[in-house]
Amino acid sequence: MRELRATEERGEIEPIEDLLSRLDGSLEDDLRAYVRARLYLALCGVARFDQDNHLAEYGDLPETWIGEGLAAIDPILEAGRGESEHYRVRADLVAMRVKSIFSGARWASAIHAARDEAQRLDPDNPWIALSRGKEALFTPVGQDLDQAERELRRAARLDPTWSEPYIYLARLEHERGNLDRERGHLETCRALNPDRRIVRVILGRLGVR
Repeated sequence: MRELRATEERGEIEPIEDLLSRLDGSLEDDLRAYVRARLYLALCGVARFDQDNHLAEYGDLPETWIGEGLAAIDPILEAGRGESEHYRVRADLVAMRVKSIFSGARWASAIHAARDEAQRLDPDNPWIALSRGKEALFTPVGQDLDQAERELRRAARLDPTWSEPYIYLARLEHERGNLDRERGHLETCRALNPDRRIVRVILGRLGVR
């Protein structure tokens, strides 16, 4: 699991694809499916960042990856073996299909249903706070930066080793126009995981090496 998380957070296509290619029968079926789903989700995350920042284009690949991820995770849920983490992965995979206000409305119920089940199974899963924080930060109508900050800080408290909340805390301070705090959160993120490509790109744009 440590290698999985490090690969996800690194945010580069080749290491993710390499780990996917090395999944084999030594893993129990549900665990292998869960890891596959997380890796396809990670591929989607890299593609979204690259496309949003005009770094690369991926064509229809992200939709293919979403389909592969759901094909891995859904049988576990349909068989009644789902745990909090399985539902959170499903919620994030579906969320990758949101590209506009209209598509957000289309997929909102599926995202919320999976997130609610993840919370029911484990109220202290830090991803739940992260998800709620991102929703408050990025919603096109009714953005609530204070609520976003509370949720993102809760996610960071629940898992002090996790660098992900600080990326979104940095984005929140960017929205507020507070460059120093934005940079500070990115530096915290880099301290927790020096290999995060996304952080290197953003800090480079801010003139930080």
